[in-house]
Amino acid sequence: MASGWSRGATIGRGSSATVFLATLHNSGALFAVKSAQLSAAAQLLREHFILSSLSSPHIVRSLGADVTREGGSEFYNLFMEYFPSGTLCDEIRRQGGRLTEPEIRRHSRSVLLGLRYLHGIGIVHRDIKGSNLLVGRDGEVRIGDLGCASRIGVAAEEGGLAGTPLFMAPEVARGQSQGTAADVWALGCTVVEMATGRPPWAGDVTDPVSALYRIGCTDAVPETPENLSEEGQDFLRKCFSRNPSERWTAEQLLQHPFVSKVKEVDIDGKPVCDSPKSILDRALWDSLESRSAQTGSETNHSMPVLAPAPTAAGRIKALFSPASRRPDWSSGDNWLSVRENASENSPAPSISGESDFEEPAIESTTGRVVEDDPIGVGKSVTLSDGVQAKVIDALSWIDNAIDSILPVKHETVVHN
Repeated sequence: MASGWSRGATIGRGSSATVFLATLHNSGALFAVKSAQLSAAAQLLREHFILSSLSSPHIVRSLGADVTREGGSEFYNLFMEYFPSGTLCDEIRRQGGRLTEPEIRRHSRSVLLGLRYLHGIGIVHRDIKGSNLLVGRDGEVRIGDLGCASRIGVAAEEGGLAGTPLFMAPEVARGQSQGTAADVWALGCTVVEMATGRPPWAGDVTDPVSALYRIGCTDAVPETPENLSEEGQDFLRKCFSRNPSERWTAEQLLQHPFVSKVKEVDIDGKPVCDSPKSILDRALWDSLESRSAQTGSETNHSMPVLAPAPTAAGRIKALFSPASRRPDWSSGDNWLSVRENASENSPAPSISGESDFEEPAIESTTGRVVEDDPIGVGKSVTLSDGVQAKVIDALSWIDNAIDSILPVKHETVVHN
């Protein structure tokens, strides 16, 4: 990674580090930088050490690291791929709070491929959940945030037990081993999250302590979503075996019909640019705003405090700018000529072998069509005063309707 880069907007926060959007000076390429104060960067250093040893299309890639001095403090910076579409949790929200079963099958398979790779080289992730899975440009998810990851059998030496209580396996909640089977339990919890929009146990427990007690000291297992097929429910039963030795492995689950029927997706060789689903695509909007915020400012390694990205309603409101919906009737510049019905004195259309629809000549100064149209008389026409008034009234009514249903929240942006 080249040394010339600028820090941009905050795109994520964790317990031990903050993730920023960053830009390379020499190419303008975007990437993510995960930063923590050097004095408290042990977890980030371990994540870099593990990521640098990995090579899988199903795991987020490390692009290097460096140390910077900012505001009198030293920061350790881990460079990683940037995912404009955000996390799997972001995707669930974009889809209205839950995913369809074909999407759940596809994402479950992608996670299993990543887990099979990690477990095969002796690494346990220890914190699989929707917010740690990133959506790639091809729509496939990658496993990210390996800050809690460890080598199998050495979790105690690398910080003890780790993870998110609602996604912990029973043996983890009891303070016992945290091996590969714990990642499979967490995957099952993530399937529940994709199907319902909520993590398991969310409606049954009110705090982490009660969650850990119920998970570790009772015979309960997460409730299976009713909207899943029988294959999906059986898949979850294989993930939620309370005995880790009876829980299916990632390799076994890849053969389960819930995911084995998913079409193979070529993750490598995809285009490097995003294709927005619409002009309201959150990833596109955020990316454009991030670029705009950096325009005109090349302050390296600054840490700006930015207002939250606009909501969908706010983006719609912004697109309806006054300039875009108020035509300027007073100006005749740049008007296009339109065709009228041919007059009685107009020459008849040609029926020779030559095309009747020749490209009209354009005046170089005004951009208007020259009146040499072979099939009629080309004339610039304007609307009458009565028609103009009706159009303006209609636009005003639309404007008022938008204002009434899409109120804009005024947010203050603070720049360092």
